[in-house]
Amino acid sequence: MMGMGGGGNRSPLQYRTMWQPEVAVEGQATDFGLIQHDLRLMAPIWMADPHIVMATGGARVDLINTDAVLPDTGRAFPSELWNISLGLNYIRRFDNGRTGGVNLNIGSSSDQPFGAARDINFGAVAFLRVPHRERNAWNFVLVYAPLSQIAFPIPMASYYWQPSDEFSMNIGLPLQMTYRPTDRWTFDLSYMLLTTIHAQGTYQVNEQWCAYGAFDWQN
Repeated sequence: MMGMGGGGNRSPLQYRTMWQPEVAVEGQATDFGLIQHDLRLMAPIWMADPHIVMATGGARVDLINTDAVLPDTGRAFPSELWNISLGLNYIRRFDNGRTGGVNLNIGSSSDQPFGAARDINFGAVAFLRVPHRERNAWNFVLVYAPLSQIAFPIPMASYYWQPSDEFSMNIGLPLQMTYRPTDRWTFDLSYMLLTTIHAQGTYQVNEQWCAYGAFDWQN
């Protein structure tokens, strides 16, 4: 896989594509394969120190090749599945070195996005980062995503530990680890409740392009 602005960085424009070869569908005489396109945007809309307001957006489409039917209804499986999202982020840096903020987002995941109220989802995240010593920090987060696996507000706390320039780890929830043995290689591992796991190895080809291999398990 190849991505522009990918590899877990904070580029304002990110695009990636994924191809999944066809596999047999259990209990049906057909195969299932897909090609996925994923575009993400991020742009500041107001910056007046110590305040930052940023807008985010994303559009992912799965182009599906199959004659499978949904077993409960007998309807044909959709040939396209969309996931569209829009977000607004507010970040403030305080005089004591702490950083806080809030994120609001709305989106739709469906073969016909925003076609019905049940297909619209929203969420909110509030966070506070408290520096500790030279490199480390405490992180406190409150997440609310009613259509996620946990449909009520979740308070989380973690400790960000960076003993060197090459290694950093977020201990707690979310759990995250990054290791950069060289300027070109980066390895990331993260876990979030309940079944969200991400592992990725990235090779930075140049300033604009990187190649990566990843494993994702998510709801």
